[in-house]
Amino acid sequence: MNTCSKLFDLHNTFKLLLNRYLNMLFKNLTLRYILFVLCLLPFCSIAQSYHTINDIPNPTTTTDGYVSNPDGILNEADVTVLNNIIKSLKDTTGVETAVVIIHDFNADDDDFNFAKDLFRKWGIGKKGANNGLLLFVAVDRRQYRFITGDGMEGLLPDADLRRIGDQYLVPRFREKQYGQGVIDAITTIDTYLRTPENQRELGALLTKDNPSSTGWYVPVGWALLLTGAFVMMRRYIKKQVPNVNKSDYKRTTAYDNAATVIMVTFFLGLLALIGLIAFTVGFRWLISSTRLDDLPVIVYSLSTILFFVSYLNKASILRKVNPDDEYFTNALYSFYKRTWWSLWLSPFIIILFIAEYFRRQEQEKKLQPPLDASGKPMIRVNRNENETGKPYLSDGQHKEEELGVYTYYIWLGSNNEQKIIKYNCSNFNRYANCPECGFKTLDKPKLITLEPATYSRSGKGQEVRTCSNCKFEQIVRAVVIPMKTRSSSSSSSSSSSSSSSSGSSFGGGSTSGGGAGGSW
Repeated sequence: MNTCSKLFDLHNTFKLLLNRYLNMLFKNLTLRYILFVLCLLPFCSIAQSYHTINDIPNPTTTTDGYVSNPDGILNEADVTVLNNIIKSLKDTTGVETAVVIIHDFNADDDDFNFAKDLFRKWGIGKKGANNGLLLFVAVDRRQYRFITGDGMEGLLPDADLRRIGDQYLVPRFREKQYGQGVIDAITTIDTYLRTPENQRELGALLTKDNPSSTGWYVPVGWALLLTGAFVMMRRYIKKQVPNVNKSDYKRTTAYDNAATVIMVTFFLGLLALIGLIAFTVGFRWLISSTRLDDLPVIVYSLSTILFFVSYLNKASILRKVNPDDEYFTNALYSFYKRTWWSLWLSPFIIILFIAEYFRRQEQEKKLQPPLDASGKPMIRVNRNENETGKPYLSDGQHKEEELGVYTYYIWLGSNNEQKIIKYNCSNFNRYANCPECGFKTLDKPKLITLEPATYSRSGKGQEVRTCSNCKFEQIVRAVVIPMKTRSSSSSSSSSSSSSSSSGSSFGGGSTSGGGAGGSW
């Protein structure tokens, strides 16, 4: 019994010691785990992602410097050196430079668009000169990106920036010497921009931002002078043509058609150019690249188009008051002789002169009188005195002349001999022969709505050609008018694209996305 009791006591003692050891072991493991997690927290906070450009602090407003280093990747000494280099470069050349280095950014974005949007948000560079430069580095992605302002693309071409990145950034970044790599790259750019040749070009850029250097009154004065000359010349040529009746004014001539084509082409081309700029480089590039010194050129270009259209309008008036081709040709020739010197205001007028020269040559052939049965030259009816051509022309023929389809030459000979010759006019291809009256007065098809479309059903219509002479209507085909659809109010406000540089102490520069990038 004593032996069994001793063995039982020894078993209990061993069990008690084992429990104490295990409790102490697990307690220490828990403590170590807690300490390990606490040690990881700073690294987790360092590796946070910046999801938008709004998360990147602007150094000019937060630190009064030019380096944005929110993750502390660069040490204070490197930041100080960079700020000194960039400040000296700005004071000497006017170039505004910013450096941004972070761990990572929004995964849905790429380095080019992120850096470009950041450049535009801050407005790096002076407004008008657009002499800004941004170096953006994303360490976790192992990517860097240079973005240049529009005015810097000639000084710092993409290929040169790529070489600077490959030579100075990539080798240092691979060794995790981020500060030294950025310093070497910015120093190289600083040295390059301080050369005398580049200094002169940078100085020329800065004059765009300071129009007062040449005086704003000079371009504005020239613009007002050109505008005044345009108004005076327009009044002058208006006095060279007679007034036209309201009934005659509604009649369309070839000159009216030409003026319409020119104006429509001009405005459509302008809209296409604006759309192209909007979808490629953006409106800010257009605004920033336009200077006050360009105002006289813009005014002269617009005046050239408008004056040419006005000149065509005066030729059209001469055509309307002179139905007879011979009288019109002589009146137009006299008008040209009195106003030829206005070519300086619109060189396009010379195109009209050339076209009228060939038209005059053709007109002289038409005015050669035919011979009657007795071999004598026939006499042409003056259409200025007999505009309707009665009794020689029918109502249908006169309607063809009114529509600009044909012009009829009426020749009279001895013994009441008549000869009528027709020539095609500007609207010859617009009209077709009417199956009812036989004249070429059947207009192009027009849509006539029989049942309008609604939001619940489609409508019905017909394409109909109408004769301007006998009012005959020819149904071309039946048309189904599409059902109306309610337009969804797409009020998608692009709040995220805050490219405005308000609140920034950079100069308000812009970029078209020039620059270069790479990885290591």
